[in-house]
Amino acid sequence: MKVNFSATALSVLVIAFGLGTAQAQTVDPQELLGKTWNFKQGKITGKVTYQTSKVKAQFGGKTYNGTLRIKGKQICTAYKQLRKGKEDCFSFTKTKSGYKNSNGATIWR
Repeated sequence: MKVNFSATALSVLVIAFGLGTAQAQTVDPQELLGKTWNFKQGKITGKVTYQTSKVKAQFGGKTYNGTLRIKGKQICTAYKQLRKGKEDCFSFTKTKSGYKNSNGATIWR
């Protein structure tokens, strides 16, 4: 049996297959709020708590309190004592054991 595909039909198949193998979807930040998470970024491990407008990070024997805002599908945080007070925004994708952010950090419960 010989099957003939038009260029359009073949394009649709390629696109449909590509969508099935696309990267993990970005998580809605609301899914992460109101919880304390273990985190690891590089050699640093600790805990982070995301609230509606506040964030608390604990590592290296210190606690850092900062501000949090949601920007689309990103969480944006700023800490007076970290990153010279500059805001950093990142998104999360779901993993088998928790979540990974676009800066390379992982969080889990």
